[in-house]
Amino acid sequence: MAVVSSAPPVELDLVDGLVQTSNVIQAVLKDLAEEYDASVLQVRLLGVLRDRMPTMAELGRLLGLDKSSTTGVVDRTEARGVVRRVPDAGDGRVVRVELTAEGRRLVEASAVAVTAQIDALVSDLDSDQRETLAAMLSALVRRHAHDQSIDLMSGTSQSTVAGLAGDPPMQKGQRTFAKGGRVAVIIGSTRPGRICPGIARWVRDVLASESPLTYELVDLADVGLPMLDEPLMAALHTYAHPHTESWSRLVDGYGGFVFVFPQYNWGYPAVLKNALDFLYDEWADKPATMVSYGTRGGDRGVAQLGGVLQGLNMHQLDDHLKVKIIHDDVDDDWQLKNLPALMAPYCDRVRTLDAKMVLALSLRA
Repeated sequence: MAVVSSAPPVELDLVDGLVQTSNVIQAVLKDLAEEYDASVLQVRLLGVLRDRMPTMAELGRLLGLDKSSTTGVVDRTEARGVVRRVPDAGDGRVVRVELTAEGRRLVEASAVAVTAQIDALVSDLDSDQRETLAAMLSALVRRHAHDQSIDLMSGTSQSTVAGLAGDPPMQKGQRTFAKGGRVAVIIGSTRPGRICPGIARWVRDVLASESPLTYELVDLADVGLPMLDEPLMAALHTYAHPHTESWSRLVDGYGGFVFVFPQYNWGYPAVLKNALDFLYDEWADKPATMVSYGTRGGDRGVAQLGGVLQGLNMHQLDDHLKVKIIHDDVDDDWQLKNLPALMAPYCDRVRTLDAKMVLALSLRA
């Protein structure tokens, strides 16, 4: 026999209601932080970085911290291998903070737990009430940001406030996208002294600048896969190793892919082929395009990778970008002298790739 509580319903005024709700959310974050042996501030940091790559100054404003406190929390979180500092693609003097591949996996796993707890908290509300509550909370956040001169768009092209729980924005206007419009920009080289991360970040920034999609960097150096060690073919989707399971979850979370890589000896890097060969279903039926670079632009590498993507049943966009880098573009250490100047002529081409990716990922209402 069910026991029905006779306690009267709790009726709070506006101030008490907001304070008590804040306490509930803080308790959820505290439980999450304890589960991962982290601080609540580190959890908030990861939530902010979920859909943006802010500068250190922007990050401090978003977290409400002074300069030294921001540096401290980033130092501690970076030591755990889940975030990293990177130079800005357009200004090497500016430092930005982003999630590593491990950090992205941690955020995705945490988001599931937090979403479940929040869903339970609002389970008595119908869909209209939930939308109304979300709209009111958004208005409060925007007002606070305005009063504190906080730019909620700092470090991202997306139109929502970063948070730990919930999925990335899935629509803009009436348009919805496969996998929430998440697209991985894969850094396809791991060699020492590589210039691939800078080129990939520049491409990602231009792709995201005016797009409804969410473009995220995935660095194969962070993923750290060994040479293919699965005993069974990938198409069977029966994995023996945790690193394959992690890679599978990461790739499966994206709706599309932009592969950025150098041309090596008329081909593309072995580390990229290895990463592709670990999986099958996770790649299939998803749109992909390529950004190659080299002294001749990378035509042969694109042709080779294109054949592999066809074998994986991926939908290749009908356009790819090939960046020509000559000896005058690099210094004695083979580093790019001026990345923005080198890449500037390709801006329109990259935006065309974004437009085609938007069409490829668009779902009918």
